[in-house]
Amino acid sequence: MYFLLLVSILVFGIVLDLSYFHFQYIKIINQSFKEKKLPFTIQEWEIIYFFREREILWLGNLAGISTLLGLLGTVLGIHSAFESMKLFKQASPEIFAGGISQALLTTIYGLMIAIPSILFMHVFRNFLDSLDKRVEGIFREML
Repeated sequence: MYFLLLVSILVFGIVLDLSYFHFQYIKIINQSFKEKKLPFTIQEWEIIYFFREREILWLGNLAGISTLLGLLGTVLGIHSAFESMKLFKQASPEIFAGGISQALLTTIYGLMIAIPSILFMHVFRNFLDSLDKRVEGIFREML
């Protein structure tokens, strides 16, 4: 469960960083589109693009990790429920409920991290691709 908290903090940090990047570069590119001049070279843009693309891919990786951590918590919770039944030598809903509760919570937390991560990954990837097309257009006009 603590691993999911760590993953959620990482996802939140990446989303904030990418949001800040996109808002800053939209301003720069809109201004540059009017002036037909960019404040960076093609090589610098490729470095910026590559770095941000890698950051976006991390969102997908963290989504996969959080899903697997949720699944691991599910398996551990069910195992805990069966161990409790074995320990008390009876199968009652009260004994079984604690482990099942843990299993459901970790599944929920894992999905709560994975679903927005995948969503933001696609949004930022599309946004970065559209930014790249605009920058390429400006570079073509400059040549």
